[in-house]
Amino acid sequence: MNERLHEVQRFLEHCFNEQKYIEPPERADSNIARLTDVINTYKPEIIVKAGVGGGGLLAQMSKIGKSRIIVVEPSLPVIRRFIEIYGSDAYAKNINFVAGDFNDFPVDYYAADMIVVIDNISFIESSSAIDEFRRALQFDGILYLSTPVLSEDDEEGVFDDYIRTFFPLHNEFYMDSELKTVMELNEFSFVKANTEIFRQHTVELSDFFDKIYKNRITQRDDLVELYHETFFSCYGLNEGVFNLPYYSGVFMREKPDYAYEKNRL
Repeated sequence: MNERLHEVQRFLEHCFNEQKYIEPPERADSNIARLTDVINTYKPEIIVKAGVGGGGLLAQMSKIGKSRIIVVEPSLPVIRRFIEIYGSDAYAKNINFVAGDFNDFPVDYYAADMIVVIDNISFIESSSAIDEFRRALQFDGILYLSTPVLSEDDEEGVFDDYIRTFFPLHNEFYMDSELKTVMELNEFSFVKANTEIFRQHTVELSDFFDKIYKNRITQRDDLVELYHETFFSCYGLNEGVFNLPYYSGVFMREKPDYAYEKNRL
């Protein structure tokens, strides 16, 4: 097995057990409200969700509309735990699980009417995963993407460096403007988005990651001291609390421009 995939599986299991970082309760109401709006607007027959996440959001999704939900989850233990907790729920009968990697998405071409990606784009190989999501979506299919983002003024990505002192799998957070550009370059048209602010307590973050990784506290403290002004101006750092921007975006899979392709050939 790919070593990084194994580490991702271990991390997903930790998140599910602790109910933190991926789909934490404090962001659940916001995500389910936006998902409800999107599902009711586009009425997808097949929804593919990238990961079980915390489980509660997936259980709520199963109660919206009449969509069939397929979940691609890298960790078998997470799938089993979800079934143990929610399997008796009548709505959960609409959910099917596939054990698989986001970067080698076990979903047929154009099989999904909607793909839901929440809180995991920053630690997977995002470029190849977005390619896979595009391949699996119908033309005019919908991609719902939620993730923390960098402040537009954090040009050096200082907050990324900070998260890596907790979380060695972390790749990067995009700015919301960058994320829109990345998606458009990958043949996704922007539909709408919203950015909210959620408070992130550093002690809670440290406690969560301490249980799975050896924390690099000295390196982190040095980083905060060196870039204190950036942390304060961009994220309102005060008494160990950050204001974390959280982005929820809706994108549509573009149809190919056949006339353009024909002329180009």
